[in-house]
Amino acid sequence: MKTIAALVIASLSFSSLANTSEVQDYRPVFKLRNDLQCWPTEPAQGLNSGNCNSKSSFQVSPPSVYVESYSELVGGNSHSLITYWAYYGNQNGCTTFDSGHSDDWEPVTVHTVNGSIKHVTYWQHNGRYTKSVSEIETDGSHPVVYVGKYSHGNYHDQRSRASFDSWAFGTGNYCYYWKDPRGPGQTWAPGVQELSSIGQNSAFPGSTNPINRELRPHERTVCRTDGGRVLAGIIDGTENTCDRNPSYLKDENMLLKDMFYLDIY
Repeated sequence: MKTIAALVIASLSFSSLANTSEVQDYRPVFKLRNDLQCWPTEPAQGLNSGNCNSKSSFQVSPPSVYVESYSELVGGNSHSLITYWAYYGNQNGCTTFDSGHSDDWEPVTVHTVNGSIKHVTYWQHNGRYTKSVSEIETDGSHPVVYVGKYSHGNYHDQRSRASFDSWAFGTGNYCYYWKDPRGPGQTWAPGVQELSSIGQNSAFPGSTNPINRELRPHERTVCRTDGGRVLAGIIDGTENTCDRNPSYLKDENMLLKDMFYLDIY
């Protein structure tokens, strides 16, 4: 059910962060597998496009994540959606027959109400899913995010490698939506920079510059019914990510900003 808001004031922030303390307090803590193939790096206005950053280079100079936020005052409650974008210069294939792609941008979105975290949306492959904060692991105030070994997708949980690892890789088993190995591993607690700092004119041939995407994160849905296996850049649409959402967030048409109107706060 949705409440009827007496007052709605909306703002989208690129030039300045909506609430700097919230952005810092709730920035994700990422768990990166030690056998991760391409590690996070700085976008560098597109200069790192196609660069598979090594673990040693990452450890010498851990990159930032890039932040945008959207806020509304609804019925006396202050809501924010804070999206943290991580950048990987290259994403290797999940099997021998998949060449991967360059410029892998992977977001995580945190929903706060009156300064307290309420939901986290984990993005991966062709979709995303949303969990209540009561269902996820946290490190202090920070949501913990487990990163897929091959796809760099963001998840709330861990998944071990298959017992027959070489067979799983060769047959494309790791290309299925939930089967990318993730966690535990090295902890990455990144600093934050404003998304606008990557430059609107920066070119990322393998993926659209996040600044220039048609829809902002708050205009995307809380989940998708057409996620699926990824192979050679094709997603087969067989996975319903809404199955991972709590019961009140299973509507595939609900936008992230629609969570502001839920009658649960």
